Amino acid sequence: MLRRPPAPFLPAVVTGREPLPGRLIRVHLGGPALARLQVRQPASSVRLLVPDPADPAQLSVPDWDGNRFVGAGGSRPPLRTMTPRRGAGPEELILDVVVHGDGLASRWAATAEIGSPAAVSGPARGHDIEPGASDLVLAGDETAFGALCSLVEAADPVARVRTVIETPAGEGLPLPAHPGLIPETVPARPGSPGVALVDRIGELDLSGACHLWVAGEAAAMQQLRKLLHLERGLDRRRAVVRGYWKAGRSSDEESEG
Repeated sequence: MLRRPPAPFLPAVVTGREPLPGRLIRVHLGGPALARLQVRQPASSVRLLVPDPADPAQLSVPDWDGNRFVGAGGSRPPLRTMTPRRGAGPEELILDVVVHGDGLASRWAATAEIGSPAAVSGPARGHDIEPGASDLVLAGDETAFGALCSLVEAADPVARVRTVIETPAGEGLPLPAHPGLIPETVPARPGSPGVALVDRIGELDLSGACHLWVAGEAAAMQQLRKLLHLERGLDRRRAVVRGYWKAGRSSDEESEG
């Protein structure tokens, strides 16, 4: 069965890079075509296409074969899934990329020169905050930082917004300003991604009208679902838990930011 064709790739260029605390690099993309990207929901995603590391000045747009993108000669195209945020105007996007190891997105974010090409396709479905929600818990690891920023920006100004972010050493990250923001970071446990995050969420009071959104390592998120719904009986309609990546696995479209 063929899948619905994705949105076409919109060309862009790198217009800036800046380091953030921990392992994050903020990459700015710009270009007139980006104004056509309609990101209506926070925590949406786009497919990011970057140049082949062997030829960083050239961008080869892959074909859609009915089920997946295919590069020249059937090769796997250099794609990653990212959460976009608007920059200073409609022709600018911001991507917060986790730099770790020698991953495709890590190399690109750390080395891409100003003016080098890229492209994005999307967006995919995000998450609409429940209208009138007055108590939010937004949590995740570094890969979810862009999504968390977009959710904080979309939250009602009168809401209480508690954030919990797992970072390598508990580094604080620069979330957008919000009147009701209560930020918290937890240090990751070496070799056990997501465990510290799950444990901390398990300690929180999620009673009343609290709504929860969490994203991180897939196995840890599965454990969190069990904790929330089976052990604590939390209504599934009040919690969104998403696996953004899998420990020990590299994928052509693994989320890296």
